[in-house]
Amino acid sequence: MESFLESREVLDRAFRFAWPRTRAAALSMLRAWNVPVDPSWEHPSGEHPPK
Repeated sequence: MESFLESREVLDRAFRFAWPRTRAAALSMLRAWNVPVDPSWEHPSGEHPPK
């Protein structure tokens, strides 16, 4: 994951294809490292948050 931090484009692409549980774990890890999280990474590809 650390190598992805060098390129926002790579992170954008990675989150677009990550499955929901993988995405949630990665976002949690990034936040723990104090890495700014792009809001589009939360629900890429038009996914809607659970209600």
